[in-house]
Amino acid sequence: MELRSRYPQLPIFADPSHMAGQREYLLELSQRAMDLGLDGLMIESHCDPSNAWSDAAQQLVPEDLSDLLDNKLQVRDAQTADQAFNDELRALRAQIDVLDENLIFSLASRMKVSHKIGVIKKENKVAIVQTSRWDEILAKMVEAGKSYGLPEDFVRKIFNTIHEASVAEQNKL
Repeated sequence: MELRSRYPQLPIFADPSHMAGQREYLLELSQRAMDLGLDGLMIESHCDPSNAWSDAAQQLVPEDLSDLLDNKLQVRDAQTADQAFNDELRALRAQIDVLDENLIFSLASRMKVSHKIGVIKKENKVAIVQTSRWDEILAKMVEAGKSYGLPEDFVRKIFNTIHEASVAEQNKL
């Protein structure tokens, strides 16, 4: 998705055959790739996969490839989905927009406080990183995240990124 956002003009294809390594996962991976808006698929096919020189386990016979493409794989149009559920999607997206704006405001407010802390640390010759303090904060946020049903690794990634930005802000001083 990052590649798509950096180079929107670049067609991006998925290779579910090599991603899966086994033919029974081709439909699931192909469907996910199409749902993510990728531009196409590379799926290996062989008239007799058992006699293929390589990658036999991930190849489909032509009839199964045709069935996957014509009958099983659903190519969903984002515009059609928007029209079908327009009002509900619009309302939910509006909520997301407000929440995202609130996140940005909260992060900017936090960075201002981090800057003030950095000034105090510099004036008092205190090290920027306080490992025990950071460990306390992270543990507290992980527990808070759990109470809201958020995965621990998600909370850790977010707060580690915030911490890195705060340290960078203080290092500027």
